[in-house]
Amino acid sequence: MRGSRSLMLALIAALILLLTACGGSALPTPTVLPADSALPAYQIAVRGEPEPHTVGDASLVVIVMTGSGTPATGLTVSARGDMTHAGMAPVLGEGTEGDPGVYTIPWQWTMAGDWIVDVTVRAADGTEVTQTVNVTVES
Repeated sequence: MRGSRSLMLALIAALILLLTACGGSALPTPTVLPADSALPAYQIAVRGEPEPHTVGDASLVVIVMTGSGTPATGLTVSARGDMTHAGMAPVLGEGTEGDPGVYTIPWQWTMAGDWIVDVTVRAADGTEVTQTVNVTVES
């Protein structure tokens, strides 16, 4: 009995040693980027016109600000709307910029009910941010 206990302890010690040697660091080494390499952060606000949302023609108004609070201009803004239940075709739209940082997307609410709208903002440098909005459409 004493021999099997010693053997068990020896196996556990060998296993711990093996895992320690092969395991590497438990935490990844952080990568530090220079301050000027940070991607711009966008704040996105979305509202519908008209409100309340009703079936038919509408617009999505997307207001985009940079992280510093200035209007974000020259972006590509698009939206995809899906109903919360299966079986409906998505609604897609592309925005045009009016006032600086304000983009209007022509929209068509095709059915009353609950929708999930993903608004995506893309900058020329490849930065992309998506904001999800839940919308209830009345008949």
